[in-house]
Amino acid sequence: MNWGRGSGSPGGRPREDCSKYRGSFSRGEPNVFLLKEALGNCSGAIKKELKERFESALRELENGKGFFGQTPEKRLEWAIWVSAYLVALNLKTNQVRKVLELARNIELDFKNYSAKEEDTKAKLARMRFLMAYAVGKAEKQKEREPLEAIHRVLDPLLKELMENPDRKLYKIFYDFVQAVIAYHRFFGGSDK
Repeated sequence: MNWGRGSGSPGGRPREDCSKYRGSFSRGEPNVFLLKEALGNCSGAIKKELKERFESALRELENGKGFFGQTPEKRLEWAIWVSAYLVALNLKTNQVRKVLELARNIELDFKNYSAKEEDTKAKLARMRFLMAYAVGKAEKQKEREPLEAIHRVLDPLLKELMENPDRKLYKIFYDFVQAVIAYHRFFGGSDK
């Protein structure tokens, strides 16, 4: 892993020594403040380690108790790693705006007790194909990579929700999406 100096800045500031972050994100719950600092100073240098954490979270999602059987703490840890990786890949929330709006609409339907199973399944299916469309529409690898990453996380969860569109399970999913977006913003991710 290249833990040398950061990319520096055009303004002539000295380059950041990124080696101080080496091993800081290897296990356990992430230190979000250190992670934010590292993303701000050395995003390129830590991208490989973040990808490893992201891939590890995906494997954990697929194995064991799965997503919905985990503790809130574990799901929050996954949200932090996912959002940090999305920031390193330069995901813009505007790229997935329609999906986020639809997630909010489903949440409101459940809150207002107006959710009908078939309508909910249709909206979940729409979220899935909107994400797939966003990935397919991205012309440059730089744009496609973060969209593929979020698609890899959310699509299996949406598929599971379509099979069992339960209010409680959707709340868990929606809280996870909100956590990803919140930490994306916290880590310096942008809208556009």
